Amino acid sequence: MTPWHLGIYPVSIYVITKQKQLNKLCKRHEIKDNPEMKIDGCAAAVFNLGEIEGQLELALYIPHDLKDGSIANVASLISHECTHIVQSVWNHTCENEPGDEAEAYLLGYLVYHFMDIIYPDNEGKKVGTPK
Repeated sequence: MTPWHLGIYPVSIYVITKQKQLNKLCKRHEIKDNPEMKIDGCAAAVFNLGEIEGQLELALYIPHDLKDGSIANVASLISHECTHIVQSVWNHTCENEPGDEAEAYLLGYLVYHFMDIIYPDNEGKKVGTPK
């Protein structure tokens, strides 16, 4: 499992689809018996794995069947979870007032990235790119 590094921010994000993957990450990050580290009943979720050498590590749970729902529902769930990621980035970097544009750009960047993972285009084009 390889994390996605969030550009200029000291943040890595693992995309997971199963509880087994989250358990493996918890073991690697020495997180033991934390009842909050469960995906049961989650439509999607962000888990804070802690910090390693100044790098914040997060896990984004996206179930395999999420893309079977409406695109609007998927976008809503991903936007919601990406907002939690943005909040974690600001908390980790001690950014108290990032500014509306910085926050909006980061949120848009994250949503685009994760929507592209969920809906990859067979022709190599990104989601939202005209055909």
